[in-house]
Amino acid sequence: MIEVAYDGRERCVVWVRCSSGAYLGRDYFQGLLGSERARFQVLFERLGDFGRIVDAGKYRNENDGLWCLKTISGHRLVTFQEGRLIGITHGFFKRADRFSPEDRRRALLIRADYLAYINASGETR
Repeated sequence: MIEVAYDGRERCVVWVRCSSGAYLGRDYFQGLLGSERARFQVLFERLGDFGRIVDAGKYRNENDGLWCLKTISGHRLVTFQEGRLIGITHGFFKRADRFSPEDRRRALLIRADYLAYINASGETR
């Protein structure tokens, strides 16, 4: 149900599989240009090694337990935190500060699927 993007000293950044079996965040990430993937990789490493990013321009609390990793060009990856894990639900492109209600619903559904799976299976990272 999860696939590791980066395992650091403080946290493990993972791609979370949705109920359809797709890894929407990973698929979005892999479709980006190499320079955009490199920008996100730096953010994954910072989250994994230090457990947080204090720059709201790069990692922003979107309420409901959701966070958004952002690059300067407008690419976003939506995350949530569960214990040591930082799960990436999906990605999208948007230049505005807040993401849409549709993206919020999608992230909340993927997180709920993940938590149900973890509770049923007992799998942890």
